[in-house]
Formats: sequence, C-alpha cells, structure tokens
Amino acid sequence: AKTILSSSQRSSFPDSFSSAALLNDFEAVVLQLEPEIERARVALMKAGASAALLAGSGAAVFGVFDKKDAQERAIQNIELETGWRVFPCSTVGRNHYRSAMGAAGEILTRFTRP
Repeated sequence: AKTILSSSQRSSFPDSFSSAALLNDFEAVVLQLEPEIERARVALMKAGASAALLAGSGAAVFGVFDKKDAQERAIQNIELETGWRVFPCSTVGRNHYRSAMGAAGEILTRFTRP
C-alpha cells in the first residue's frame, strides 16, 4: 500500500511492484465462500497478471498487467468464460485525471495541493 500511495502522490505508478503491496482483508473469507471468485483470480494470474486481487468486498476481481500483450491474452481467455464480464482499463496519472475532469478537476486541485 505504501508503494501505491507514494506513487499516487508523485502522479506516477511504479514500473513494477510486489503483489505483496496489494492487500484486501475481505479476500480470505470471500474466496472461501465463493470459489468462482478464486477461479477468476487464478485465471488472471495464469494469463500473466503480476497481481490479481478481489476489488472491495467482492463485486469484482482485477489484474495488474505489466505488458499489453499479457492483458490482451487475459481478455481473450476470460471472455470465453460463461457469466464473466471483462472491462479492460489502465491507470492514469493525477494530472491526466484532473484534466479529464475539467472544472471539477480544478476544484479538486485546490483541495489536494500541499
């Protein structure tokens, strides 16, 4: 978490990070109750994710990919699963996010600058 927090404060994301930097306290319980969620997490890892984790309290599982081709391969594999939905996305820096937010981003900037 410290790696991700310090990266967000720098408006960048590390080139790589240990999956140990990602933690969700719900994961141990939810994965026992819902084996399909664990299957999705494992599928992401097998497809080349450097990390895969339960999002929030279990509405989704996400994977972090270092390479675009690994992400595309995971998308193809996971789209074959019945009942699974795929939403490809990527991280953006703080400046890009604020710019995309327009006027709301300008207001946000006033509250987050040191």
